[in-house]
Amino acid sequence: MVAMSKVGICNLAISLTGSKSSIQSLTEASAEAGYCNQWYDTARKEALESFDWGFARRRITLASHADDPPDNWGYRYQHPSDCIAMREIVNPGGDEADAIPFLVEADSTLQSLCILTDVDDAEAKYTFDQQTVGIFPSEFNMALAYFLASKMCLQLTGKRVLVEHLIAMASAQGAKAAANRANEEKEDKPRDTDWIRARS
Repeated sequence: MVAMSKVGICNLAISLTGSKSSIQSLTEASAEAGYCNQWYDTARKEALESFDWGFARRRITLASHADDPPDNWGYRYQHPSDCIAMREIVNPGGDEADAIPFLVEADSTLQSLCILTDVDDAEAKYTFDQQTVGIFPSEFNMALAYFLASKMCLQLTGKRVLVEHLIAMASAQGAKAAANRANEEKEDKPRDTDWIRARS
């Protein structure tokens, strides 16, 4: 994997709008640099949310929430502060077991989120707010560039039709990443013991 810099991602996004311009630095006085600074973090978070990226995945045991859960849920947990998208509550029965229901909602303060589920000592898998550009895979760089381009396009070109195309292309990158990562993230099941295989 060849790492791409933040400036490189921004220049890729600028090119996707059809502009011939480029930037040398995000601190320069150009309009393009200003738009990149304005939209980069928003686009990055949208790109992260669009797919369960392995490079931005965390698993943690959730901390209990002070509020009691409602009657139809067993437990209430604190929402991780760095969470971009909650993907699943890990089933203790393994990857082949049924998905565990959960719900994300505002807590009683209406200032924070919480997670409701029926699992004690719940472990969550989620996409966190990954900002380390050097480990972004190429598929993510492309997704981020499309999301960023869609944000800047109207300001740079005034072309609403192109904005719609860029949004569609950004969304398509998640599906492409899923296909490309299918083999890389496949976990082999443990082999059956000798006596089980002998019965086959």
